Amino acid sequence: MRKPVWHFPKTINEALVYLQQEKAHIHAGGTGIKPEMLRKWQTVIDISQLSLNQITESDDEITLGANLTFKTVVDYFKDKHPGHILYQALVRSSSASLRNRITLGGSIASFHTWSDLPGPLLALDAELTLEGKARQQIKLSEYFGDSDLHRNSLITSIHFPKREWIGYFHRQVRVQFDYPVFSLAITADIVDSVYKDCRIFVVGTYGKFTRMTKLENYLKQKNVAETKRDEMIRLMDFEFRDKPFCSGDYLKKLASEQLINGINNINGNNV
Repeated sequence: MRKPVWHFPKTINEALVYLQQEKAHIHAGGTGIKPEMLRKWQTVIDISQLSLNQITESDDEITLGANLTFKTVVDYFKDKHPGHILYQALVRSSSASLRNRITLGGSIASFHTWSDLPGPLLALDAELTLEGKARQQIKLSEYFGDSDLHRNSLITSIHFPKREWIGYFHRQVRVQFDYPVFSLAITADIVDSVYKDCRIFVVGTYGKFTRMTKLENYLKQKNVAETKRDEMIRLMDFEFRDKPFCSGDYLKKLASEQLINGINNINGNNV
């Protein structure tokens, strides 16, 4: 069996040269790489020596390097922004040992529906900086929707607005360290008990994720005391595939109730 050739670039340009080789793949935290994958790959680019592990804040934006681990992000937000939706999601994600290994860029590039990262970043209106044939900054939702953007490109950073929005995150699991069958992410701008704006995402549905646009439009400009459960349920237009242990219809009912719980949680802090 032919083993892949490993490279350890020290610059982004060097990594991109290796990435153009046939059957080349990136290694970051390594938690998503299985032995059978390595048997098929010809080139592995370990990007651990690249300078992609900084966190920077400006007056209106937070930037996270793609090589940051979940643990590093949790520690930073615990001190700086303990109520932030990204902290809520990652502090409970997976196990402690895996949080020490999983990187932001790797989790985004693989986009497993059980990852706790995509939902909060989508709800934060995040963008990515990609290095490849051309340097570009694109919406995370665009990256998830276009497989061509994944080829021969390297995620170097994640950016999202620095807003004082309320965040809510829910991962549907049987036990703490289990993979979630779905997750919910809500961010909301509420002023004087009125929704000025909101972003609501369900991850794990058909198409991997669904943005709840109709529900968002219903909530905008509405007083939190005026939200109606039945009306919100009616506007939840998402579907799940059947799972080995439960049907798609059951998952939809479960996710709908958890969405109501999340909205009530946000409303309860603003009445």
